[in-house]
This record gives sequence, structure tokens and C-alpha cells, in this order.
Amino acid sequence: MQDETHSILFSSHITSDLEKIADYITFIHNGEILFSEGKDVLLYEYGIFKGNKEEVSAIPEHAIIRKRNGAFGIEALVLKNEVNEVFSLEKPSIEDIMLFYVKGSV
Repeated sequence: MQDETHSILFSSHITSDLEKIADYITFIHNGEILFSEGKDVLLYEYGIFKGNKEEVSAIPEHAIIRKRNGAFGIEALVLKNEVNEVFSLEKPSIEDIMLFYVKGSV
């Protein structure tokens, strides 16, 4: 919106719509707010690391938001600025971030 004094509440399960139009995203799951953050913060300050247990252990604990064990290793949602640049990170989508919060562990 052009007028900064007004807001629009938009509720959707279609995360691609959120990526296109939202400025802030509040994720509510089972009645609990899991995060409320600016969309740009979510898209540009988070990353997805994929590796094995030893590689993940080299990432500082405070940088890891959530982890998931998979068939081929571990995936971790991380704060990009807190991870050494030698680690290759993928850019997450809003849907990726939400799935980490719901299906990942701390």
C-alpha cells in the first residue's frame, strides 16, 4: 500500500502469494505464533544448510534456528550472517521456513 498509516491483514495458505505481496509475515500454528518477521528478513537473512552430522556440528548453535534429519543427512535453517562463508547455503522460500518451524527441531 502507498499509505503507510494503513495495513491489510491477509490470511493465506498459499505462500507464493505471501512472497509477492506481504511486507511482514506472522506464522501461527496450532494457535501459537511461531514467528512474526519482515518478509525481507526471512528471505535474505535465513539460509538452508545441507550436510552430515559432523558438518552441522561446525555451525554455531546460536546460528541454527531449526534442524531436520533426512534420508541423506541433516538440513538446518540458519541465520546466514552467523555462519562461516565456507558453508554453502541455499536460499529458503517462505514455505521452506514455515516447514522448518513446524517439522524441525531445535
